[in-house]
Amino acid sequence: MAKVESTIFSNISGKLGGLVFYHGKGNSILVRKFANPINPNTPDQFIIRNAMSGAAIAWEALSPAYRAGWDDYAANLGGIQSGRGRFSASFVYNTYGQIKFPGGTFIGPSVPPFLSGYLNIESIVPGVPAAPGTGVSFTVAHGEPLSMNALITFQGPFNETRNYFKGPFPSATLINEVIAAPGPISFDILGLVDGGVYFFKFSFCDLSVGDRMSTVKIVRAVAETTSP
Repeated sequence: MAKVESTIFSNISGKLGGLVFYHGKGNSILVRKFANPINPNTPDQFIIRNAMSGAAIAWEALSPAYRAGWDDYAANLGGIQSGRGRFSASFVYNTYGQIKFPGGTFIGPSVPPFLSGYLNIESIVPGVPAAPGTGVSFTVAHGEPLSMNALITFQGPFNETRNYFKGPFPSATLINEVIAAPGPISFDILGLVDGGVYFFKFSFCDLSVGDRMSTVKIVRAVAETTSP
């Protein structure tokens, strides 16, 4: 690479006769030889590029619950990669493996994976309380053959325009519910403000193994009143 300091060529830039000119600090002009971009487009590159396009289409086809599952998975792994990034990487890996090694076993990435030892909570659905009073009912479904504790804290009320909240959740609101196997199990949380928006943070632990936990789930719900 050559370096030229001159006011005569101060406006020159771009490609000229096999050379590329571009600006450095001050009045310096940097010159390097033009190199054709290397793009061999090998069969493996072709597979990977097609798989990346397929991953984008497959992500859009996932249900909101499955996308949230991938986001939970990514958050618990740490780092900066999103749920979509983890899904895409898994999709590309599995697509490549199935094509290159047709005799192997490659599990498709549609269903969100769960970290080893983590409890599988399938859904937490808010609704109208069954008992008289003002609050929220929750129905919890899980895929575990065991009973577990649901540890719940909440924050609110907020007005109806509030759609997102990540904390803090006051420990004074801690509620402990036993979720029996096999589920689903419903329970009420009462004593709330009618029409108020609340955010509930759920975590679950195995009653038989205290250190086996679920990922953290945050659920938005609107308090409603059930008459006696």
